[in-house]
Amino acid sequence: MRTINWFSIFLITAISFLFSSCHFNSTFINREEDKNDAEKITNQFYDVVKTNQYTKTYTLFSNRFFEVTDTAKLHNMYRTTNAKLGSIEDITLGQWETKIIKGTDAKSNYVLQYTVKRKNFNSKETITLTKEDEQIKILGYKIN
Repeated sequence: MRTINWFSIFLITAISFLFSSCHFNSTFINREEDKNDAEKITNQFYDVVKTNQYTKTYTLFSNRFFEVTDTAKLHNMYRTTNAKLGSIEDITLGQWETKIIKGTDAKSNYVLQYTVKRKNFNSKETITLTKEDEQIKILGYKIN
């Protein structure tokens, strides 16, 4: 009759538990390629805003953005900003940060700060983006 080696069973169980609860991730901070990916979205955004076709920007925004700000408020913000500061003449990327986590806890966050030359007054604008369903979307838009 065989005897059960309880230590072996315990060891195998412990190792199995350990590996099943592990998270394997790789983190990438401020890679140029990630900034370039985010800029594709912000360039689309500013191209549309320059033409005053504000409703076309809505598809660039995350659904989470619209949980906080509805489209009417966003549209009003565009119109008010354009009336007070003037139309966009040029945009220049200043500071930027990206953090991409690939693996079991995948996340992608991007923050791009622009100096926006406008007809009446210049503005500093911060666009925060995130990746949802493999697409980069605008999560926040702040004008100073």
